[in-house]
Amino acid sequence: MAQAFPEQIHTIRYEDLIRRPIEAYTDILGHFGFSLDGSEKHTACFEGALAATTPDALKDVERLQGHALGIPELQVSHMRGGEVGKWKKWFASDDLDYANKQLNMVGLALDDFVLQ
Repeated sequence: MAQAFPEQIHTIRYEDLIRRPIEAYTDILGHFGFSLDGSEKHTACFEGALAATTPDALKDVERLQGHALGIPELQVSHMRGGEVGKWKKWFASDDLDYANKQLNMVGLALDDFVLQ
């Protein structure tokens, strides 16, 4: 999709959001045509956005809402802590095979991703 619609699709790796959030968010802003001008106001807004989107902050929002983000029917959090690579504890080889088949339907494969 990103190759077919580069103006509409911008891929950000989860690992980058966790390990290098400032660079990842700056990249997202750039995709939408925004840049930080270095002003105190921009810096404060940017830092506020970073703080509001940490895994712990998002879990707090879910607790306040009483349901998972964006899914009122789901009463438990879908946030799993934000650790990179933790997925390996949750998925068996059958799960990975299923994910790979689903990705293949849109021209992707697990091998296209860095699985850390």
